[in-house]
Amino acid sequence: AVVSTQSTGGHAAAFVPFKLEGNKSQSNIFAFAVRNQTGGKLHIIEVGSPAEGNSSFTKKTVDVFFPAEAPNDFPVAMQGSKDHGLLYMITKYGYIHLYDLESGTCIYMNRISGDTIFVTALHEASNGIIGVNRKGQVLSVSIDEENIVPYITNQLKNPE
Repeated sequence: AVVSTQSTGGHAAAFVPFKLEGNKSQSNIFAFAVRNQTGGKLHIIEVGSPAEGNSSFTKKTVDVFFPAEAPNDFPVAMQGSKDHGLLYMITKYGYIHLYDLESGTCIYMNRISGDTIFVTALHEASNGIIGVNRKGQVLSVSIDEENIVPYITNQLKNPE
């Protein structure tokens, strides 16, 4: 076995098994987000070599928007949904960002807590995430499967 290491700078990260359309097997995707003086970035890359018969995943680097009222905000947690092909990113100021794993497109962003969410995990029952904030509130976020496609098509004007 070949072991390889690479140092990356980031505030939040997740590994997500993801099957690209047309591929025979899943790819190992690594996503990480960082915020520095020049702004925020989300990086989505394939780890290792593609499985035999698979096309390689095209690396994505996209800007992460932080609202003007949160100038010191930064990512603190990230979870990936292999079933929906989504990344859930949580920030220190309680914002959630939802990204399409394949394109890196931000699908949704909103504040879900006035307090820092300090721990998150995948929530299999809802196919979403669950988190706990500093006040001890338990928060659950999941996708409305019946409305996500119409939302993306109509609100975001993205037919793909």
